[in-house]
Amino acid sequence: MITGSGNLTAGGLRGNWEAFTVNTLVKAEIEAVQKYWDAWIAANSDNLKPVDDADVVARAKANQASIVVLKKVLGDAGLAAAEATADIDEAVGPKPEDSSEVLIAEIPRGSTRWNQANFDLATFTNYFGATPGSYHSVLLYHVGADGKLPDTPENRPAVAVKSRNFRFELEAAAHLPYPDKGRPIAVFVRVAIRTFWYELLMPGDAA
Repeated sequence: MITGSGNLTAGGLRGNWEAFTVNTLVKAEIEAVQKYWDAWIAANSDNLKPVDDADVVARAKANQASIVVLKKVLGDAGLAAAEATADIDEAVGPKPEDSSEVLIAEIPRGSTRWNQANFDLATFTNYFGATPGSYHSVLLYHVGADGKLPDTPENRPAVAVKSRNFRFELEAAAHLPYPDKGRPIAVFVRVAIRTFWYELLMPGDAA
């Protein structure tokens, strides 16, 4: 029997440390746990809903709205102070820390779709955690020129092709022509497992 604190939130899945215990039970103990569990399910059936239930979705949106309201009322500094004393960081999501690993990469021209950014095998596996031939996806948050994050991340599958190119698609580059001189530079910061903030810099940008 595995018992733990992990939950289906950004923090529980990607940002926090979660604790679990693993217990080996004999037959009588398993039957007792099953009986207790079945009784609990029956007693709470009216309040147990699937994650796509309309009420669940509405409450999740209300949580996100609360963060937006707090930010407007308190400002960035006030919100940061509130996060330090209250468990409201779930909707904001994980953030960079001093120990966060950073990748600075020139993006090659490749094909006409250079937004499918190519990386070498070492970067693909060691930094992004992908394995050629196995399904792997990452969440990418593009940091805009104003420093703001999008409401939702880009959910990008890792792509490995026979030409030994290893790719992730970058939405920030989707409608930009590749520069005639110089190369775009992407700066990635790993903020949690399979979760990255990134900024795309073009030749001539002040940064």
